[in-house]
Amino acid sequence: MAMVKVLAVFFFLIESCAIQQTSAAQNTDCPTEQLKVTALLLPPYVIHVNATTHQGIAYDFIKKGLERCFDHCQVGSVSWTFVNNTKDLVEIVTNKSTDIAFPITSYVEYELEKSEDWFSENHSDFVFEEMMESPGLSHVIHTENFNHKARMHIVSNLLEIWPIVVFCLLLAGTSGIFVWALEYRINRSQFPKNFFTGSYEGFWWAFVTMTTVGYGDKTPKSVCGRLFGVLWILIGLVIIAVFTAGATNSLNAGITYYESGIKGKHIGVLKYSEAGNVGVKNGAEISEYDNFKSMHKHLDEDKLDGLLIDRYEAAFLLDKWHRKDLRVLDTIDKEISYKMVRLYDRNTALGNNSCFQGRILRHTRLTQNLVNLYIKPIRAFNIAQHSVGIFSSTAPSTMITAAVFSGTFACLIILGSIYQLIYRRCGLSRRKTYNAEDEMINMHSLMLKELGESVKTLIEDLDKLRNKLHKLDAKELCEKKMNGHAANITIYSRSHENE
Repeated sequence: MAMVKVLAVFFFLIESCAIQQTSAAQNTDCPTEQLKVTALLLPPYVIHVNATTHQGIAYDFIKKGLERCFDHCQVGSVSWTFVNNTKDLVEIVTNKSTDIAFPITSYVEYELEKSEDWFSENHSDFVFEEMMESPGLSHVIHTENFNHKARMHIVSNLLEIWPIVVFCLLLAGTSGIFVWALEYRINRSQFPKNFFTGSYEGFWWAFVTMTTVGYGDKTPKSVCGRLFGVLWILIGLVIIAVFTAGATNSLNAGITYYESGIKGKHIGVLKYSEAGNVGVKNGAEISEYDNFKSMHKHLDEDKLDGLLIDRYEAAFLLDKWHRKDLRVLDTIDKEISYKMVRLYDRNTALGNNSCFQGRILRHTRLTQNLVNLYIKPIRAFNIAQHSVGIFSSTAPSTMITAAVFSGTFACLIILGSIYQLIYRRCGLSRRKTYNAEDEMINMHSLMLKELGESVKTLIEDLDKLRNKLHKLDAKELCEKKMNGHAANITIYSRSHENE
């Protein structure tokens, strides 16, 4: 009997110890007062649905963790506070008015670290814990506005090659004068002696030769002229190659504009986000906004070239806005961390609760399902499919240009038809009929005209030759006279010597 009493007392003591240990563990895992949680409204991480309902990747992750890990604690329901901007979030945390705050970006973390009391016993007032990561940033554009800017970029680049055009014309003019100077003496039928007419013909020959067309209506005849023609052909090849390369680069400037990303563009970013730093490093002109609504408005008004926002944010917002003219042009790979901060000296159970801490350590796997739930595939911008160039069939300028030229052509046809009708009715009695003989006469007259010019040139050459012959005859006559005088002087001197 005594043995039974001893055993009963022993088991009672063991059970009491177990109850005390369980109670102590529960006191460690459970908060001492109601949990206060502050969340920054940042879709898709924290989404405001209505006054009583919120959702989002980070919100669902934290809420489920608190419900599962602190359900056994008798401290009442969690108190949620939602803020619209980063400054309010920083103020609440620095005032230590909350137990948990999220999502914490790198800027918020920096601001909170600046406010820490480094002379406290723990040297840290806040504990930052990884909650989830985003794969990078997306460059969102308004396709119509962006395509218009790309077309204007092409036009401006085409206008910038005007020095090459001027250079070509000046060289052609200079070359025309040179070939005229080399040819007008022996080839006046094609390069007249008159400077203005001859230089004009020379310019025509130089320009046609430079463009490698070569009509053959003007050709140098002299050796020097042909040597210069060979040199000019080589120079013309280089000039036209430079012009063609410049024009090609200008027409390809649209593709370069699309592929250059955010460099040199005016980009809107969310204030205090990682996108601002990334945009500056990539050479973009940055404008910061407090919310997505104002960014969206300025993008529609063409005050921005694009938006640089988190990839998950971009995918969520594009799906929410239901706008086909908003697409993702390109992405920037940069892991962006979103953290949760808890206060070191408030409700230490948050750090001691193995269930809650275990979920934080497994955040990558646990948030992935939430990402798949909230994030839809993005609408990407395909250059081949969505870009609209200068000569694209969908470009408004193409349709306007086609309409103008079609109208001009139609007007010319109508005017020509009217002229022909009036000419037939009013000038029928005076009109002379032409037949094959008349055509032959016209052809012969043109040939005679060209022959006359050739004869004229030949006569001028003969006159020059006759003048040269006259000069030679006069020179010979002078030489004979001089020789005669010399002979007389010699005879006279000899006669005196004989005497």
